[in-house]
Amino acid sequence: MNKVLRVLVWVVAVAAVLIIVTIGAVALFFPKEKAKDLALQRLSTALNREVKIDGVDISFWGGLGVYLKGIKISNPRGFTWDQFMEAEALDIKLRFWPLLKGEIAVDRTIIVSPRIGLFKTRTGQVNYLFGVIDSLTPEPMKDKMTDEGKVAATAISFENLSIKNGHIDYVNDSSKSALTIFGLNLNSRLTNPSENIFNFNGNAAMDSLKFRTEETTFPTLHIEAGYSASADLNKSQASINNTTLTVNGIAMKVQAGIPNIETFDFANLEITAENSRIDELLALVPESYKDQIKDYKIDGRLNLKALVKYNAKQESEPFTYSGNLEIRDLNLTSKRSPGSAEIAAITADFTSIDFNASISNGRVNLKLLEPMIDSTGQTNLDGNLTMNLKASGKIDNLYGAKISGDVELPDGKYSSPSMAEPLQKIDLKATLTPGSLNLQKMDIAFASSDASLTGQLRDPFPGLIPGYDKSFTRPFLTFELTSSKFDYDSMFPDSLEEAAAATGTDSIPIAIPLPDIDASGTGKFNSLIYNGVDFTNVTTNISVKDRVIKFDDVDGNVYTGKIQGNAAIDLSDPTDPKYSGTYKADKIQLDDFLEKFAGFGGHIFGEFNMDGTFGASGWDPEPILNSLSMNGDALLKNGKMVNMGVLEKIAEQLDVKMLDEEAIRDLTTKFHVEDGKVKLDDFTFTSRYGNWTLGGSIGFDGALNYNGSVLLTEEMSTVVLKKLNALQYFQEGGKTKRLDVPFTLKGTYKTPDPKLDYQEAIKRNLPTKGAVKDLLNNLLGN
Repeated sequence: MNKVLRVLVWVVAVAAVLIIVTIGAVALFFPKEKAKDLALQRLSTALNREVKIDGVDISFWGGLGVYLKGIKISNPRGFTWDQFMEAEALDIKLRFWPLLKGEIAVDRTIIVSPRIGLFKTRTGQVNYLFGVIDSLTPEPMKDKMTDEGKVAATAISFENLSIKNGHIDYVNDSSKSALTIFGLNLNSRLTNPSENIFNFNGNAAMDSLKFRTEETTFPTLHIEAGYSASADLNKSQASINNTTLTVNGIAMKVQAGIPNIETFDFANLEITAENSRIDELLALVPESYKDQIKDYKIDGRLNLKALVKYNAKQESEPFTYSGNLEIRDLNLTSKRSPGSAEIAAITADFTSIDFNASISNGRVNLKLLEPMIDSTGQTNLDGNLTMNLKASGKIDNLYGAKISGDVELPDGKYSSPSMAEPLQKIDLKATLTPGSLNLQKMDIAFASSDASLTGQLRDPFPGLIPGYDKSFTRPFLTFELTSSKFDYDSMFPDSLEEAAAATGTDSIPIAIPLPDIDASGTGKFNSLIYNGVDFTNVTTNISVKDRVIKFDDVDGNVYTGKIQGNAAIDLSDPTDPKYSGTYKADKIQLDDFLEKFAGFGGHIFGEFNMDGTFGASGWDPEPILNSLSMNGDALLKNGKMVNMGVLEKIAEQLDVKMLDEEAIRDLTTKFHVEDGKVKLDDFTFTSRYGNWTLGGSIGFDGALNYNGSVLLTEEMSTVVLKKLNALQYFQEGGKTKRLDVPFTLKGTYKTPDPKLDYQEAIKRNLPTKGAVKDLLNNLLGN
């Protein structure tokens, strides 16, 4: 015990002596004014800058040192900022034993609360090069190193450097960027195991780092790092090893290498992040991009290993990268809709040239997409889309990626104000192979209609991606379309204006949008209702080319008859579609036809045949009718007229009794539709009254404008001539000459106004000229 006490007393005594000697040495070698002058002289010479110091003290805390208070280092000429650095103090810790010999050896340099301003002009001039740098830069490297390289070489010359609560502003006018660091704390230690071999390690922390460019402001970062690095100046190499970096709570491992620190023309950096939270990573997204994801919450875990290489000799692409990414248990929800997306795993291997990626067990509730389709909230989208996909391609052409896998949507639903009927169900199952989408089935159901589509879409990407306007191979669809009932009238409104009024909007989208694809396939409709007409057992070949839809070899039944033909819809201008085609109809019920298209049912009956061509334009019925053009031939055999207003009016003028039903035999005509009218060439038909010849037009508004004549039968001619007291002039051999009576037909088909011209009839039909003048004067009052 006594020995221990003696040792402790001896240690205390030696320590006391050392303290007394130290104080004496400091007082001897470093009087305050002398220390201040010496510090100013050495700093100014080393930095080649004006240096100011408010005062000098001797510091003992943390080691013996010289405490330079209120230090300021000026900027070189030509820079607008007054000071390069202002610091509360520069605390230079000295080695003890050299002091006793009158020598100065720095053990540690501590910069207290510095504010440093770094500036690079548009022309590349910088304010962070000093005279001391050339002297500290190894001779073999002086002529080869960049300014930044010389600064880095100078930095490692500090054997033990600390910065407390630093503030750094860096402005680079040449790249239009700026960096600000607050609360910088650094502790770095350098060892020199052999000549030109340096090892240094330490730790650094930044309360906040803010970086911005002319276009983008990046989020504020909190950074902590523990690092270990080495530099071999004999081989001009440097490396960073076993370095941990934590950014806003996200931990990463960093390794880097610089094979040639003389030129800094090549470097590589490896970053590894394990089990990182995706929501924390998204907090690092630049502010300008956060608006795109502000309404979404994204959860999951991420593993990343990336290697970045820099090669100054590759001027066009100096940076290249590679690595792999893994995301597990991804969950995406939205503040604006109840939908969500869940993906068990996303994996990707990538380089700066290409990538391979996969999505496993993905599920998207389509309600998640509602706000993207309609911001008003009036659209309803539902269903669960499942997927397993793989993709590979070029980084600079993601649109051209090769995609394979499968997708299913067994329970899709969709409705919007612009739809007359909601889509009650869509059942989709498809597989993707590189270059094609195979529709195994796509069954859709509305309240009034259904359809089933199978087929293959070749080259679906990138042609169907919204906003992609580069050249691409247009997608091509081969398909089979079937429907038990397709009610076009219920599916689509009669007019866009009426639909817009019903939805309270100024306008609605075009009723039949067509994606920019080409196609070829077949269609079969058990029942197809269009404009109130029920077509049955309709089959057709369908093709799409350059936004023109063609229906070839159309065959079906309508009004107990048959219809055949071809048709085309040109959607080059989606606001004004153009229609054209040819048709042939056999044994069509005339009454049904007139009732639908002329509102003139219940009067003319019989089967008729017609064929010809047609053309029209527009979306709504009115512009379609007004632009409709048709040409063709019509034939009606064994028809009849019932309670026909026109014939009743004519019968009144003939002063004969009109039968309730009048037979029509062999009506033939050529017709033309244009300018909102149906124009008929002179056509003939035979009835009980005689042989009729008629030509003119009837408008879609019902207006009549016809001229013609009726060659009355001998019986009807006798009746009429008797009433005109002219029968004796038209008889010969006991027979009456048939009277040909011209007439006009005006008014409308609901209120016809026929006028028979008996004066002209007499002129045309007198068998002799002898008593013509007297007859006309007596009978017609002339």
